[in-house]
Amino acid sequence: MTTATQPHIAPVQPASSGVSVGSIVLAVIGALVALTGVGLAILGGALAAVFGGDGAIASGSQPLSTQRAALVTSVADMTNI
Repeated sequence: MTTATQPHIAPVQPASSGVSVGSIVLAVIGALVALTGVGLAILGGALAAVFGGDGAIASGSQPLSTQRAALVTSVADMTNI
């Protein structure tokens, strides 16, 4: 009596779609960073529109008084910084 051996057939693995979990996570992080950048750019534009684009932010003159002595100086010129 002879026994015939069956050939070993490797199981077939499903084809990968080419998208891994890591690439999805990186895409989500990249999208969040991009949205944050867009939000900061919009905020910067809004601040420039409110305060003007001349490089100065001013609130006008405000009265200030105290009973103690204070050092007083002229307004500083901070150009080319």
